[in-house]
Amino acid sequence: MSGQRFSAGDHVAMREYWNGRLWWANPEIVVEDSEELVALFTRPGAVGKAAAWTHYDEALAMISSGTWELRDRVFHSNRRLSLARPGEAYAVSAFWRDADEHFLGWYVDIIDPLRRSSVGFDFRDLELDIVIADDLSSWQWKDQEALDARVRHGLHTAAEAEAIRRAGEEVVRLIESGGAWWLNWRNWSADLPVPVLPAGWDLA
Repeated sequence: MSGQRFSAGDHVAMREYWNGRLWWANPEIVVEDSEELVALFTRPGAVGKAAAWTHYDEALAMISSGTWELRDRVFHSNRRLSLARPGEAYAVSAFWRDADEHFLGWYVDIIDPLRRSSVGFDFRDLELDIVIADDLSSWQWKDQEALDARVRHGLHTAAEAEAIRRAGEEVVRLIESGGAWWLNWRNWSADLPVPVLPAGWDLA
């Protein structure tokens, strides 16, 4: 990712685009922005923006048509630290209960690699996810059916879906081979405020 780096403590926007339109934006605080890693933090109370839909087929129809409206979206329940290595097709989230900072576990999103913007980082969620136990002792796939639905709606080709699954399998191999580089972040803690969207969060 080329472009100017952000400093620890900066408030930035993590944004998802579909068909050139903003689909989702969440405020984050930069923990690290280096050649090796982008680490971003958010917590309950953070107010972002997201397309408004009530069921998944409706969301897919919106993306297919390129028609939707953004509404406020309040992050809730748990603190999250998102960890992504530049150029890689996945991001790992660590979750802590907000009330007492009890560590809950890991969640992997298969994504298009992060792209740097003037206000933060852009990406596209490729739907397939992996839920991982706090000690990496077990894992399970999530949203495989949602990925199949995207193929049926023409949002991914069959070949693209297969590449997404291969990216997920690479993460599984890391977990099972002891190569989970993110494990050291389990004990991370910082007294950071609720992040807010920066000025210009909605500009391309």
